[in-house]
Formats: sequence, C-alpha cells, structure tokens
Amino acid sequence: MRRGSLGWLLRHEVRVRWRELTGETKPSTLLLAGIGIVAVAHMILLSIAWSLGDLIQTPLPPESVLLAALVVLVFFPFGVATGVNHAVVALFDRGDLDLLVSSPLSSRVVFASRVVAVAASVFVGLGLFMLPIGSLGLMLGVPQLLGVVPTLVALSLVSASAGMLITLLLVRWLGPRRARTSAQLLAAFTGMLLFLATQIPAFLGDDTDITAGIANALRHFEPGDALAPDSLVWLPFRSLFLHPLGTIVALAGAGLVAWLTINALHSSFAHGIGLSEGRRVTRRTGDTPVRFAQRGA
Repeated sequence: MRRGSLGWLLRHEVRVRWRELTGETKPSTLLLAGIGIVAVAHMILLSIAWSLGDLIQTPLPPESVLLAALVVLVFFPFGVATGVNHAVVALFDRGDLDLLVSSPLSSRVVFASRVVAVAASVFVGLGLFMLPIGSLGLMLGVPQLLGVVPTLVALSLVSASAGMLITLLLVRWLGPRRARTSAQLLAAFTGMLLFLATQIPAFLGDDTDITAGIANALRHFEPGDALAPDSLVWLPFRSLFLHPLGTIVALAGAGLVAWLTINALHSSFAHGIGLSEGRRVTRRTGDTPVRFAQRGA
C-alpha cells in the first residue's frame, strides 16, 4: 500500500480507533457489550415485526417502503449526532491536525480519510441496532431485508458528511472546546426529541381535530398521489429491500454527498478555519522592544 494514499491513512485511522476503544476498556468487555446490545435489538425488532403483520412478508407489499423510510428517518438524527461527536474527536482532540496539514500529504486526502473514518464509526454505532433487521429478515423468511447493509452504508456516509459540516460550523462559531460540549448536547437533545416523538399519540388522546388533520395528511400517501408508495420519491429507501435501482441510487447519492463534502470543505480544514479561538495569538518579537535583565542568567 502506497504511503500517503487514502488506504494508507485509513489503515492508520483503524489502528488509532482500536487503540482508543481498548485504551480504557478490555476487548472482551466490548465484545460482551456488543453481543448484549444486538440481542436486545433482536428481541425488540421481533416484537415489532409480529405487530406489523402483513407488512413484512414475501412478496413485500407496496406500503412497506413507507416503513423503510420511517426506519431511515428515525436513525438519521442519531447518525448525524454520532458523526458530530466523532468528527470533533477526529479533527481536534487528537492533536495531529497541524502535523497532517503541514505534511506533504494532500489536504483532500487527509480530510477524505477523516470523513470515511467517521462514516465507519457511524456504521458501527448504528449497525448494532440496524443490522439485526437483516438477520431478523432471514429468520422470518424475508431475505430482502438484507438490504439493510447497503442502506446503512449510505446512511453512514450522509451522516458523516453532515456531521463534518456541522462540526466545522460549530468550531468556527464557538471554538474547539465549546464545539465539543455543543456536540454532546446536540446528541442528548436529539435523543430527547425522538423519545418525545414516540409519546405524541399519548399526548394527542382523542382530539378529533388533530386526528382529522392526521387523516388528511395521510391521504397524500394513497395510490395515485405524489407521495404514494410507488412514487419515485421513495426510490432510495427501497434499498432496504435490496431493490436493484433503489440500492444503486442510494449508494450513488450518498457517495456524491461525501465527494461534494470533501471537495467543498477540505480547504477550510487545511487552513484551520475556526481554530483561532483555541489558540493564543502571540506577537512577533519585532513589535515591541526586548529588555534583558542586568543580573541573573
């Protein structure tokens, strides 16, 4: 592998991430925690699958694409929050930013390695909860649900790109220290909003006006309307069911988003925009006269 290439930097990123994970926690503890999370996710998804009934069967009904879109939209805020947290660590907490920017390596390659590394971290974090959908599909006789793998790849790339953009904006406005705190608050706030969203039906109760408004909104999803299940709007979400064209569109769109992010932000990354608040400005020695003590060393 050629030194200075994207693959060479990614191998270094993997090595550093593994050292960060195992620095304070034993690998066996991480493995047991991952197995526990996956087992709980399987139990939760299995209960949801039994309640959905006819939406998860072979062949899949057209309405199932709305369920796929709901899954992606629910996990997307978590992916962005995770991407922001990992982007802050990858860009500013390691202390190797100045060394990499001043090296002969291309700033585009350096920034691309960080974006891909953040996307890999998002993939692992969300994969603990999303990948069981694929194994659950095999148990239920719906192998199309293995499309959760390309869907998760596309979701991770888009989340990492959005996380990098938000991180650079936060660092530019608030500075590195405050940006990290803001990123943690953003993740907590996102989780709180999603929890409150699950309680909306309980808050609404039997309010007829709100129920009628929801019924009117759902009419747009009926066959023949703009948001019907067979509409092209939902084509990228069909990747969850291994739809050939939907999978290609989802992966190509996510790759395009990542490519645009790298090309648009690598110059800001190289010039250290937003880092001035975290550094002290020193004057040149020629600005003021220098006086030496008459005694002492």
